[in-house]
Amino acid sequence: MSGLRGEPNTPFLTSLVNAGQLTRVEDAYSVCSFTYCGLLGILSSKYRHLITLPRWNVADALKVQGYETHFLLSGEHSSYYDMRAKYGAGVDVYMDGEGKSVESGDDQVMLRALEATRWSTTQPTFLFMHLMAVHSLGRHLPAYQRWGRPGASLFSAMRGPVVRANDYRDRYLNGILQVDDEIRQIFELLEHAGVLRDALVVITADHGEYLGEFGRFGHEYWPYEPVVRIPLLIYDQTGATYPTRALTSQVDIAPTFLHAIGAPLPESWVGEPLQYASDRRAVIVGSIEVAGIVEQVGTRRYKYLRHRNTGQESLFELTADPHEQRNVLTDPSLAGILASLRARSRLIH
Repeated sequence: MSGLRGEPNTPFLTSLVNAGQLTRVEDAYSVCSFTYCGLLGILSSKYRHLITLPRWNVADALKVQGYETHFLLSGEHSSYYDMRAKYGAGVDVYMDGEGKSVESGDDQVMLRALEATRWSTTQPTFLFMHLMAVHSLGRHLPAYQRWGRPGASLFSAMRGPVVRANDYRDRYLNGILQVDDEIRQIFELLEHAGVLRDALVVITADHGEYLGEFGRFGHEYWPYEPVVRIPLLIYDQTGATYPTRALTSQVDIAPTFLHAIGAPLPESWVGEPLQYASDRRAVIVGSIEVAGIVEQVGTRRYKYLRHRNTGQESLFELTADPHEQRNVLTDPSLAGILASLRARSRLIH
């Protein structure tokens, strides 16, 4: 795993992959291009158009199975779309970044909270952590500034186009390096507490990021590949296997936890445990205004996007055009595929 310039920026995670301790799930997609539905998609095994109240998420399901649930979340979750309430009443220990530091996206606050955690000796625990160092609003520590100009900030990244592109990308790379080391610290804390040996750990993201593609920086916008392709890594020392599948989605994460303990899956969940071999050939992606489907057809992969308000459509053959530069919507040889994707997209509200 390496950065945009081919230089390694995930030394800890790479060491686990090389040691055979971490399974890397390829071809993983986020539910949508921003945090709200990304996080809720992970927790509730729902695509964006299916996320409704009341929710029954993985914390609720595990609580029924006797688990204690802990949420340690960098960033302002209480005021952002009222996320704290949307996480449900099944959370036993909750902390987010609001009012905890000068910067709400200070991951060090959450690491200290994890270090101070008192683990139950009578109950298993579900721990959900959200780190912000990769995010533009996260606190970036000088010790991890390997790329870019000394002192470059988010504000400098917002200036002229050349400075913005270089500073934004460098800041993102440095954030990945920082999060990699924060994950190392989390593993060490779990090991020290004696809980890592029996743990199932899933490392992922709520969304990707635009680093200049399509003239964009940040996330949201249309769900093109840079903002909906995500990392998905699994640490599981129980001997469970994770078969390769054509496409994976965030909605598969919550079912993976329940399957690991032999618990039934809620009927309302749409994901499939990653321990299963899957013949699913399509996943749903989206943004606030755009609905999309990614589908594997034989050896080729297609993405169909439709703007909910304007009806604007795009069709990309990702196998030949991974950067989505050629809209093949009018290609007559793809009329059947387009008709199928178009019909299914109408079910995505």
